[in-house]
Amino acid sequence: MSAASARELGWQEPDYRAIIHRRVLRLRSLAENPDAQHALRVYYRTHIADFIEDWGVTFDTRNVGTGKPSLMPFIPWPKQREWIEFAYHNWVAKRDSVTVKSRDVGISWLSVAFAVALCVLYDGVDVGIGSQQQDKVDLGGDPSTLFGKARLFVRYLPWFFRGGCDLSKDAPYMRMLFRDTKSTIIGDIGDNIGRGARKSIFIVDEAAHLEHPKIVDASLSATTPCRMDVSSVNGMSNSFAEKYHSGNVPTFLFHWRDDPRKDDAWYADLQRRYDPVTIAQEFDCNFLASVEGIIIPPAWVQAAVDAHLKLPIKREGVKFAALDIADLGRDVNAFCARHGNVITHCVAWSGAEKDIRDTTERAYRLCDDWDLGGFYYDADGGGAHLRSHQAMIDERRAKTRMRKLRVQPFRASGSVFKPEAKAAGTSVKNKDRFQNLKAQAWDSLARRFQHTWYAVNGKPHDPELLISISSEMNELNQLCIELSQPQWKTMTTGKLVVDKVPDGSRSPDRADALMMLLHPCNGPLNVAEIVFDEEWMN
Repeated sequence: MSAASARELGWQEPDYRAIIHRRVLRLRSLAENPDAQHALRVYYRTHIADFIEDWGVTFDTRNVGTGKPSLMPFIPWPKQREWIEFAYHNWVAKRDSVTVKSRDVGISWLSVAFAVALCVLYDGVDVGIGSQQQDKVDLGGDPSTLFGKARLFVRYLPWFFRGGCDLSKDAPYMRMLFRDTKSTIIGDIGDNIGRGARKSIFIVDEAAHLEHPKIVDASLSATTPCRMDVSSVNGMSNSFAEKYHSGNVPTFLFHWRDDPRKDDAWYADLQRRYDPVTIAQEFDCNFLASVEGIIIPPAWVQAAVDAHLKLPIKREGVKFAALDIADLGRDVNAFCARHGNVITHCVAWSGAEKDIRDTTERAYRLCDDWDLGGFYYDADGGGAHLRSHQAMIDERRAKTRMRKLRVQPFRASGSVFKPEAKAAGTSVKNKDRFQNLKAQAWDSLARRFQHTWYAVNGKPHDPELLISISSEMNELNQLCIELSQPQWKTMTTGKLVVDKVPDGSRSPDRADALMMLLHPCNGPLNVAEIVFDEEWMN
């Protein structure tokens, strides 16, 4: 009972025979052993992913006629297991949560499997499932609806793990009753989802697409201690987006790159079939997909993921980092590192911690762990006091004969670099095109992604501007989304300025760290040799 089944499958052409064989053997040994059934049920209560892997099924009608099975064992991928743990812990803690998802990553199946698992493993659980439209929740025998999925999932469970649910009697329209555990799953639709009811947990499917989200918020306000919103994105003008960017509730991001069935070839096929806005919104989880003025389009970002495996980009040269320090409690501290042209690491931690010294110490430790030469830090805002802690840490390290790190301030509000030089691709001087160094740095970063996109697509490009983002980093998907968040705005002077948090979105802290890491004074990526001019930095 582990993730072994997921690891042994080849997800492009999965072979389920060994898994089905193990299920048959396990079922035979349990069928006449009530004590073992009870012990396993107790175990599954805190290991719901194992319950789904051991007994669950899923169905994909697109496989009919292709030679692939349409009815398959439900083997959760690693990210799906993470989501189950996320959902379970928020249910136990009685917390609301928000899950942002790409299309077609199995979250609808996962949601109903989680709901059924709660009902068959625990007594007295009442689950609510709601959406804007009836055809999403329950529509006759349609297996694509949420209740269609739930009935199919229950049908293929062993009889002793069905919680006493007789599908012929206990699963009418938008209802499922589990008689042995006295648990229920009840569906609801429209604006009055959950009004007047009391639920242990309420799952709102496609919450970003509710027609009147504020009315639904009011309807559910006293219904449950654990509301779970799950949705693809739909711009910023809805309460789902507000919650995700508020920093007030736990959030989970399920990106298409977390799906082992999908790869760059799959994404390239998407680009041939759909327009960039649709792809950015439905698959890249970009809340601002339809907004004009995005500095780095999502397609450019995705082209850079593992570009060093597709292009002549060597993972060699300077090893350096940048630290973006949180200004507000909902922001995060972000630390981004590179090895030459390859972005190798990105980690983030809570911005609620007010001790800048702890943040500085952590950055030093990461430099030691990853053998980095040092880091930039944001000297505006929350990072203004880092220098004093830097001096104390450097003195301590010198006494213990630890290597000295190069720690340099970066002031985004400062003057542009090489103000008299022409801005790239224009006849306008830097000082006349950009309001400050931040705008110039974001423009410089955008050109790197643009030329990488050119290179990946066989177009003329500047090889000095290539960039690759390693898919091995922890914060890959969040970084990719944040990189396409900032937008261009034009001042009354005609100069460009960066709007990092349009429409109340969160600060793109990870992307800011990457922007600092590759700001214009780096030249051809040789930061180790640069001697900084403190006058312009100040």
